[in-house]
Amino acid sequence: MPIVQVTTNITRIIGAPFLKSIAALVAEMTQKPEKGVVVMLNPQHQIWYNESDAPLAHIRFTSLDMAASDHAHYSSKFANHFHEHLEIDKGRVVVEFNSPPAENLGKDGTTIAELRKQS
Repeated sequence: MPIVQVTTNITRIIGAPFLKSIAALVAEMTQKPEKGVVVMLNPQHQIWYNESDAPLAHIRFTSLDMAASDHAHYSSKFANHFHEHLEIDKGRVVVEFNSPPAENLGKDGTTIAELRKQS
């Protein structure tokens, strides 16, 4: 169950088609079903980075069983996607990776670890 939280200072309306495009991208990157990808968008934040308030996206990407060796590849995919769809400079797409243990992620009133035991 990958989770993508995007915080940005973009003020224009960013609709569901863009959120769906992120879900599709993450599903392709992780080889997990798109229907299980959670995407949250937090627009219109005040963000200052590198002496500028130019458009920026901070992405917090959480996924179980994510290898650190994949982080650079994922970062490149996100940077390209946000540049292509929102015209954010690739150098202003910041990605934070999190790969918690299955015990620390809940779904369906239990944890992923417990769901895995039932499979």
